Amino acid sequence: MRLPAIFLSVIFLAATPAIGQAAAGQPFRVFFDWAKPELTRDAQATLDEVAAAYQQLRPVRVEIAAHTDRSGSASHNLAISRVRAETVKAQLAAKGIPAGAMAVAAHGESRPIVPTEDGVREAQNRRVEIRFLGIPSAGARTASLLSSDGTLVGNATLDGDSLAIEAKGLATGLHGLHLHAVGRCDGPDFASAGPHGNPTGRKHGSQNPQGPHMGDLPNLAVGMDGRASLVIKVPEDLWDEDGAALVIHALPDDYRTDPSGNSGARIACAAFAP
Repeated sequence: MRLPAIFLSVIFLAATPAIGQAAAGQPFRVFFDWAKPELTRDAQATLDEVAAAYQQLRPVRVEIAAHTDRSGSASHNLAISRVRAETVKAQLAAKGIPAGAMAVAAHGESRPIVPTEDGVREAQNRRVEIRFLGIPSAGARTASLLSSDGTLVGNATLDGDSLAIEAKGLATGLHGLHLHAVGRCDGPDFASAGPHGNPTGRKHGSQNPQGPHMGDLPNLAVGMDGRASLVIKVPEDLWDEDGAALVIHALPDDYRTDPSGNSGARIACAAFAP
């Protein structure tokens, strides 16, 4: 149910249930006071709903788009919309949505949703819209990403040929990332995952003239907060009767040295059992 369009400080529009709203592709909206970038309690309540819906739906991407009215100059409106978008992104990151999963856009006054001439409904244009993109299908499979001691450090979701990875608690920097031939993750060394998926019998690495393995993936970039997000296309040929496992390594993959790019120990693993 939509709340009345009464704008005192900040109001929010969010259908009930929030899950249905997000799954239908409808945006969450938070509205701002004139010329102000700050969030208030009502806006925070909306962002709590967004964060809760994200944890259930696990979309590939969260799009944050900020807009303004036309009461200031075009350059001022563009600047304040950018600040509002970044404010919303920071708050959602604090509520558990990985920063790498969010895309920010600032549109200023260029995309009003109501006429601006009457001066009454202008407040509806001072908004940030949050939309989920790439929500996994009903057939998607999610596997827990475990560290060598069994600690949950993220998850991996396979949806057709799309693999979405979310990780936390890892060392900052680049880490080798590969799909292995067996869907088992027995700690502490994850040797049970077997070698890289390599049904074509090639050498390791995209920079190896005889490579790459089909299971070779780009390095996973972990931020200063220990978190990483990545969405990639993967060959469906790897998902055979043995399943497959996603493995994160301690060091970067050099993309050329057989068998695993000098990427060091296997430090995290997600098993997709057959």
